[in-house]
Amino acid sequence: MYQDKNHLKINKLKNKDGFGLTENILSGSLLIILVTFSMYFISLRQKTIFNTNLINAINDEIKRDIEILQSELKTYKLIEKREQEISIFQNDSLNCNEDILASVKNLESWYPEKWNPGSNKNSRDGQIKNKIFKGSNIEIRRTLNKVNPLINEFENENLDTSIAKIQYLVKLDKNKETWKSWTYILLSSELKSYCAPS
Repeated sequence: MYQDKNHLKINKLKNKDGFGLTENILSGSLLIILVTFSMYFISLRQKTIFNTNLINAINDEIKRDIEILQSELKTYKLIEKREQEISIFQNDSLNCNEDILASVKNLESWYPEKWNPGSNKNSRDGQIKNKIFKGSNIEIRRTLNKVNPLINEFENENLDTSIAKIQYLVKLDKNKETWKSWTYILLSSELKSYCAPS
């Protein structure tokens, strides 16, 4: 009786239909589609993460440059008298009437106006301050213009034009000619606050 039961079980297994050719092809196709979509979404995610890190790195680089320029412009024409422990601005008429463009261009950190982060570890403009710049093709450039407090293009002799507009442009691939306008800042010399009204 026991042997008969085992014999019946074997016969039942033999009679069951297994996976055919169609099922194998279908399951293989589904697996390929699933793997393809998984790889696509993983690469899309990696690209998004890279672009986010790159944008943050460019912003950090520009922010660092702005801080240096602001710091130098704040102490522009400032004489330190250590024996008296005081600092004095050279607020004579010659310095007070100096064009803001000349003031900015006289700053030590204004040059170079264009740099490639990570290009040269021995220079200030080429040091790698962010790992994502290693081997990158990023180029950053500044342009300098003079504007009035209303930031209008028209010229009016009654409006003060002692404000410098520094525009930051970024080239995401230095081998291409396209520059992308990134941001701009408005700067004024600290010296102007110590000048007599004109």
